[in-house]
Amino acid sequence: SKNLIRTLPAKVIARSAATWQSLTVIMRIDRHGSHSSPRDDKCMEKQFKKFELKTFEDRGYKLTPMEFKDVVPFEVKRVYYFQDAGAGVQTGEHIHKVEEEVFVQMRGSSTAIIDQGSGKEEMEMQGPGDAIYVPNFVWHGFKNMSPDCVILALSSTNYNSTREDYV
Repeated sequence: SKNLIRTLPAKVIARSAATWQSLTVIMRIDRHGSHSSPRDDKCMEKQFKKFELKTFEDRGYKLTPMEFKDVVPFEVKRVYYFQDAGAGVQTGEHIHKVEEEVFVQMRGSSTAIIDQGSGKEEMEMQGPGDAIYVPNFVWHGFKNMSPDCVILALSSTNYNSTREDYV
């Protein structure tokens, strides 16, 4: 059938644990679904990934551009950042049922805590330019933030004070 049934929450399918990209989240959308990108009758695959943004330093300053079309697989609805974390402070580890995020290490360093279904992993993040895409249903948080740490977050959802998207 050309009409696929919408699966909410997204069905989680574990793949090979041999790679750090061991979890794939598949959302099935129906033909007349409300997803913002045109994906005629196909499954969308959302997969955690770490990537590096290129920084240019040839004009006496650093410039790190980010083309949303290349690194952000969703419509950005909110931007926020965290900074000035005290010694030993760590963000709360959690997952989202709906929200997707891209985190960019703008300055300093931190350790991303990620669990894609096969146990927690720690990934060192160094600014400027290290970034991660965290789809929904991927456990995440940050620790070991340097005194000059600034992490920018791009979110697929608007802020919701009820936090009902959190698990």
